[in-house]
Amino acid sequence: MQFKPEIKTIRGWRWGKDGLLYHRDLLAKARVIATEADAMVLETKIIDEKGLAHFEIIKVSGVWRVDRKNQLCFEAKEEKTPRTLTFKGAWETDKNQLVYIVERRQLKTKQKALQKLVFLGCWDYISRNRLVYVLSGSSDSYLELRGQLESINLRRKKGEIKFRLGAGVRYTPRRRTLLLIFGTWKFSRKLGLIFEVEYGKGKVNSMEFGADICLTPNNKIIFALKNKSGEPLGISLIFSHKFLKQLDAEAFLRLRKKFSTESRIEMGLNIPW
Repeated sequence: MQFKPEIKTIRGWRWGKDGLLYHRDLLAKARVIATEADAMVLETKIIDEKGLAHFEIIKVSGVWRVDRKNQLCFEAKEEKTPRTLTFKGAWETDKNQLVYIVERRQLKTKQKALQKLVFLGCWDYISRNRLVYVLSGSSDSYLELRGQLESINLRRKKGEIKFRLGAGVRYTPRRRTLLLIFGTWKFSRKLGLIFEVEYGKGKVNSMEFGADICLTPNNKIIFALKNKSGEPLGISLIFSHKFLKQLDAEAFLRLRKKFSTESRIEMGLNIPW
């Protein structure tokens, strides 16, 4: 009779010191080889009673999350009692996509190897202490990272958002990570600010920002940014008239109408977007 391992859940698996998963009841080990929006893909190796090795690729349905320590977690859906598997690693971005780096160590040679778990999705929401990444193809899985919005930079039309993980969180990982999101600033039809982010292979998604606008006496226009919920981010973008005109001439003309009188320029005017 052909041996066939019946492993369809994450129950019974524990992390080993080498970064692999080991089963508590079977002579088996596994490694995560891929992530999907609603699933984790494992390559398993099981030794049968005759000492023969059997390999199988299995897919476990579940939801990806981030815990209070900014560690990656996977909660299996098919368990009667939900079971969560927690990964230890570090976050980074690669071509604006979110990546989790897991370190594996060979027990005999002590050599280290890094494994990248790439999550396909897009950045959706940002606040002073939260950054949300929605996974493609899922309405349930999203990754909410805790930390602190560090800066939003603008040079010509290009820009970047810097978000530092762990800052201001009660339980912080030892290794704090600075996430960089690169994009292009544009104006919407309603003179709102959008940050257009490219993820490769022609995929583009935008993050929306509101702002309080102030025109200064030295002809600088200050945009005090808000997220799409109206929460102030504590960060401002400063435009000169010349730069703003080059960025979007039509938006510049519409904006100039808002500051049509000299008294407004002298006093400074806040306009909520």
